[in-house]
Amino acid sequence: MNKNIEFDKNGNQKTTFIYKILRILASIVFKTIFPIEFIGAEKLNSYDAPFVLVSNHKSFMDPVALAAPLKKYPIHFLAKKELTKFKSFAYILKKAYMIPIDRKGTDLKAIRESLSVLKNKGVLGLFPEGTRHKPGIMLEPEGGAALLVMRSGVPVIPALINGKIKLFKKTKVFFGEPIVYDDILAQGVSTHTCELFTQRMKYVYSKFVENL
Repeated sequence: MNKNIEFDKNGNQKTTFIYKILRILASIVFKTIFPIEFIGAEKLNSYDAPFVLVSNHKSFMDPVALAAPLKKYPIHFLAKKELTKFKSFAYILKKAYMIPIDRKGTDLKAIRESLSVLKNKGVLGLFPEGTRHKPGIMLEPEGGAALLVMRSGVPVIPALINGKIKLFKKTKVFFGEPIVYDDILAQGVSTHTCELFTQRMKYVYSKFVENL
């Protein structure tokens, strides 16, 4: 699927009709009933793909909230495969660039597809925690996110969703500077370096929280 990624004359990735409709609806929803203030969106749109967007995870609306302000590219998010058990919903998810993943084990197919997105100058969205949660800013990140980052070696942009997206209550979404990890990448891909990247990412998010 990802081998067919195409770009227009302005360097923007071409998107499906369904994705375009979802983006329009999201822009309306996030200005009205689920108000969101995007901080750093201009900087986010200045980055060229490929890159990975990582974020904490608060609600099922998070992928849409992160994708809405990015105009140049669609974001390919990993989603639990259970969401694809209904054919009609699976079709929509596919057109919205969701990559189904089996969270019970190592899903090599999902890993290959994720790396293919980045190889073909796309944008991959990751929730390192692996699932939604209520308390705190970020749970202990899972190792899979670090492995994908280290295998790809592309820039990593952190995002922070400051609270759960709620009806008529403003939520702030922050986009930060790329995580610097060249020193870790230079050591190669291993369990040790993946752990080093995970700790670097946790440090970046701790600074995010301090500056809120």
